[in-house]
Amino acid sequence: MTTFAFTLINWALVTLVTICFINLYLALKVKEKSALETVINWAIWFLSIHAVYVLIVSTFFHRLPYLDWAAPFGLVYGPLYFLGVQSTIHHRLSRRKTILHFIPFLIFLAIFVAGIPSAADPHAYNAQLIRQYLYKVTAVSFISYSLLGAYLSRRNQFHRSLLVGILGKASFMLLLASFIYFAQETYRTGSYWAYSLPRLSVYSLLILFALLIFNHKVTLLRKAVALDRPPEDEAKAAHRSVEKRSYAKSALSKTALQHYQEKLETCIHDEQLFLDASLTIERLGDHLNIPKHHLSQVFNTQIGKSFTSYMNEARINFACRLLEQESNTPIEQLAYQSGFNSKVSFYRQFKNKLGCTPSEYQRTVKSRE
Repeated sequence: MTTFAFTLINWALVTLVTICFINLYLALKVKEKSALETVINWAIWFLSIHAVYVLIVSTFFHRLPYLDWAAPFGLVYGPLYFLGVQSTIHHRLSRRKTILHFIPFLIFLAIFVAGIPSAADPHAYNAQLIRQYLYKVTAVSFISYSLLGAYLSRRNQFHRSLLVGILGKASFMLLLASFIYFAQETYRTGSYWAYSLPRLSVYSLLILFALLIFNHKVTLLRKAVALDRPPEDEAKAAHRSVEKRSYAKSALSKTALQHYQEKLETCIHDEQLFLDASLTIERLGDHLNIPKHHLSQVFNTQIGKSFTSYMNEARINFACRLLEQESNTPIEQLAYQSGFNSKVSFYRQFKNKLGCTPSEYQRTVKSRE
């Protein structure tokens, strides 16, 4: 049974390392430079280092459990989640404040390194006392950052789009991890399974987190490909016209379509979901509780635009309002604040809609001041 547990743990770690390496590749392919993507890329690198370290220790140094449980990796995930929320709200990161959040990790890291020479003796260097404090501090960190991030999301009107996305799921995982840490420290029995099951649970959560990042990066790549396509030509416009005629046979009434349109426009105006660069028509449909094919019909027959065109137009309008309020905003920052995932896409969409570049529009705004 011990061998089975050991094998299962290592398979979980191998799976985690594999997904992490795929995420590293995707991080290099995605060109978005927003503050949130910076934090997500930090998370990818840190999770990769964590996974490789634990796999090496579990495989080659399993007789030295201190090297596993005393490494304070858990103290990094709470701050990373909170920085993700902050970057989504403020679109920037403060270097000084960022470092402050990692002070507990650095303190326990120093303690961990100092205890490595005595790692073979579980009773040396106050190992049990270190374990007790580390696990409790880590659990408190998970809970505190999760609740604080949720509070900031709600206060800044980002809660609905944010809490159902990657950050919302990460918040839920932090709460689960805090329960595992508390349970592991409270119900220690000394048996192998009492030690292994919490580890398996934590590694399973890390795998889910890595898959969550994978899905986020793939969504951004698909969206970047869609945005990089040239504007619709006449053939595509004709196809959309045929598609629009096909909706004429739909069982959905005109009244229902108008209701869906009003619901859509109210949501977009009030909640500004277009600021989420990873928003898809599927996620929008889930948020509005409207089937995807019905939402597509609303865009094509009622609004007369595709989902992508509608969102890009909303983002351009938002960017113009930002420039009217603060004409000195850097163009690249303006792009990410408006919900675009690249400066190139922002420039192209802006010029397609207004006939001038963002820089030219900015100069016009400044000349009126």
